[in-house]
Amino acid sequence: MTPTLDRQLPLHFIGVGGIGMSALAGILAARGFQVSGSDPRNTPVVEGLRQQGVRVFPRQEAATIAALCDDDGLTPLVVISSAVPESNTELAEARRRGLTVLHRSDILAALINAQPSIAVAGSHGKTTTSTLVATLLEATQQDPTAVIGGVVPAFGSNGRQGEGRLLVAEADESDGSLVKFAAHLGVLTNIELDHTDHYPNLQALIDTLQRFAAGSQRLLANRDCPILREHFQAHSWWSIETAEGVPVRRGVPSAFGAPVGDQKRLPKGFHGLVTGTMMNPSVLWVTPSGSRKVTECARYRVKSAKAVTLRFRSSSAAAWTLVRAVLGWMTR
Repeated sequence: MTPTLDRQLPLHFIGVGGIGMSALAGILAARGFQVSGSDPRNTPVVEGLRQQGVRVFPRQEAATIAALCDDDGLTPLVVISSAVPESNTELAEARRRGLTVLHRSDILAALINAQPSIAVAGSHGKTTTSTLVATLLEATQQDPTAVIGGVVPAFGSNGRQGEGRLLVAEADESDGSLVKFAAHLGVLTNIELDHTDHYPNLQALIDTLQRFAAGSQRLLANRDCPILREHFQAHSWWSIETAEGVPVRRGVPSAFGAPVGDQKRLPKGFHGLVTGTMMNPSVLWVTPSGSRKVTECARYRVKSAKAVTLRFRSSSAAAWTLVRAVLGWMTR
């Protein structure tokens, strides 16, 4: 059951400097929650959390839990990731004291399920895709909240607290916890057997991603992936290889399986949206709303441009299809 987050209840992240944990800790701190964590690494990410008001303990030990309970007089909600073993002394002390212990996916689920959200899953391209979508939404004044599994160049961080209505999240399938998410728009990039420590075979991975898909209000999937094509029923498909089941014009999706809608219905900031890579897979061009000159567009670079090329084969088509998908969903 997805927890309800209460600002009166402090949260403590064991291993707060991790790429998945730090994004959540930073967003919750920005939302006014009392957040603490522990991490022996003194990295720029940890220092950034400290600057946001997160109390970071330099050691993971039983004394950390004792200090939190004694100093604040409140029993914190303890958050762990799959990387924290049961033998961790800090976690063991939390359990000994009867504190509530949640997985990071429970916290992410609480965020995803609480507002209109886009969750990106799949074996390859999750970080690239979620970075692309979040960057374009930010560039068009949608001010999204983003939880990404890597540092987004446009944000300088892996997490971003926005005031807009949308949340973009990377949904990691490595431990199966993404089945907790109830996204408004679920995105599946592709499927290939990975994380064999958790999935004994390909069918187990397919079953998990089918549960993720079933939990999403709408599903957008890559029709060029034969496994997705065979095992999933998406509300909308994208393809850069075929027109079958995907309305296209000269290889560029024109409707994405459903009309994008009247331009007058598009949210503020999208009227002047122009995307393209200009033969350079690392560049996105975004024209601000109301701009009179296309040349005055803002340029954003996706850090993992090589991944875009390798995983989507045609970054121009991939960028266009994903943006059209988001636009089509937002105008429903």
